[in-house]
Amino acid sequence: MSGIDDARLVRRVLDGDRAAYRLLVQRHEDTLFRRARALLGGDGDLAADVVQDAFLRAYQKLATCSRPEAFGGWVYRAVRNRCYDELRAARRRGSDLSEVAGLASHHDPAADLERDHLRSLIRRALDALTPPLREAFVMKHVDGLSYDEMQDATGVARSALKMRVKRAREELETRLRPLVEGGADVTSEPASTSNRVEGG
Repeated sequence: MSGIDDARLVRRVLDGDRAAYRLLVQRHEDTLFRRARALLGGDGDLAADVVQDAFLRAYQKLATCSRPEAFGGWVYRAVRNRCYDELRAARRRGSDLSEVAGLASHHDPAADLERDHLRSLIRRALDALTPPLREAFVMKHVDGLSYDEMQDATGVARSALKMRVKRAREELETRLRPLVEGGADVTSEPASTSNRVEGG
């Protein structure tokens, strides 16, 4: 069944084939987890919970999926909405998910210390971006989606997505420059963007 497209798998699920839904989950769970983790500032446990919950709800509401060929994007919108709910809840509690996730991600005794430190700095720089910039960067440069696919998945205009990717690249470049120059904290606010309000 691995060669069957999403639309046919969705039809099989609606006809009572549960194995077809397991295949849909396997096909999309890694990508959805990666995007959720990026939105949630690196919190892998919360990202896994969000994705699992989204798949459960998607199964229950599968008959309402108007474009079965775009099943992955349909589920991602549920994941994305839940991630933003979690971020708003964290702000109300006065906590920052990216700070908590960043603290949990530093210690990797099996890895070479220098490589682990570099990986940690890059992750912290990515986690320091606003969720919309982080989401756009991951979708474009990690998942390799086209802007049309990104628009389909998020409902955000192509022009806004392009601007978010551009801003994310600029901010990452600014934050990661200390890796080359050997200096400052990659999580500090870049001088050129510290007073800018996120738009798009």
